[in-house]
Amino acid sequence: MNSYQGEDILTPLHRPSPHAGEGGMLIGAATPLHAEGEDILATPPARRVIGQQMAAWIVFHVRQILVVLLAVLCIISCMVLGWVLIEFVKHEKEPCDVSLSLYVKVWVVLWVVGVWKREVHKCLVRWNPNDGPPPLRVQIMDMIHIGIVHIWVVVGIYLIASSRTCAATNPKLFLAVKW
Repeated sequence: MNSYQGEDILTPLHRPSPHAGEGGMLIGAATPLHAEGEDILATPPARRVIGQQMAAWIVFHVRQILVVLLAVLCIISCMVLGWVLIEFVKHEKEPCDVSLSLYVKVWVVLWVVGVWKREVHKCLVRWNPNDGPPPLRVQIMDMIHIGIVHIWVVVGIYLIASSRTCAATNPKLFLAVKW
């Protein structure tokens, strides 16, 4: 049997049980005890350790879930981009009453700027992320990009909603942009 070895050591003693086997111990169902007979797990140092371990376990698993969700989102995003680009290349010249081909071209440019943001920062605003925190000009450029992306999504929704003939004359590109 183990013994209690000090204030912060969590070496268990075993609590006797009325259902105990030989020697007064319940085989396989031991409960840690403090020297005075209280549960070791109820002491403040033990609760702190258990709380820290539980918090670390939760953070670790939430991060894993977020990484998996982010990976799935990236894969889906790339698949949608690929689908829209394929439909754009195949059906760009087909008639449509709204300018879906222009919409797709600007959307691709905005996507490329977002993906290669570091290189865009180096070329357009002469800033390298290794130089330290981003200066105001970089922050303004990022805010403008995010604003344009959101406005462009609204423009796409408007184009799809206001289209009268695209669904009939260019259905594949219309569906790709609509999705």
